[in-house]
Amino acid sequence: MPIAGGIATCALLCQFASVIARSGHWRYGVVISEILVVCVGNICRSPVAAALLSDALGADSTVIVSSAGIGALVGYPAVEHSLDLMRESGLDISRHSARQLNRELTCSADLILLMEAEFKTAVTAVDPTARSKTFRLREWRDGDVPDPYQQPRKVFEEALALIREGVSDWVPRIQKYDDRWQMGE
Repeated sequence: MPIAGGIATCALLCQFASVIARSGHWRYGVVISEILVVCVGNICRSPVAAALLSDALGADSTVIVSSAGIGALVGYPAVEHSLDLMRESGLDISRHSARQLNRELTCSADLILLMEAEFKTAVTAVDPTARSKTFRLREWRDGDVPDPYQQPRKVFEEALALIREGVSDWVPRIQKYDDRWQMGE
């Protein structure tokens, strides 16, 4: 298929997901199989949130959780405080490598979770069809997760607590549309 056809197909699938999301009712057969978590540099908050969300969904989950940044420090690892906090939580993000948000990532994601409300503008600039599947991690608490970059460990711990709240809010909602649940397993 020509590249233009691939992009058109991607846009059509994203629009289909957007229509379903706007209706407020996911329908049987529509599953969440990929989640993208977004912050700025993709070295502090989003890799932590992606790891915690993946862990909370469980080893049997079919959902793929990844992360990206709207201004990513491409190729950089997670910062030391994030690495330490995850290690202390029993999770290893040492292999994380920051990547830039792009249309391919937004289109393949069924759900996009942001650290801050203002990031929605950046996501929709990359992919206008992603608007209705893009939410804040702390959507139900009407709050953002402030950026701890270059701050003391205490600020990272505060961000981690906010991320944990957001993850706990999302997990039951995601599990309703996880492929494993849709198939009745």
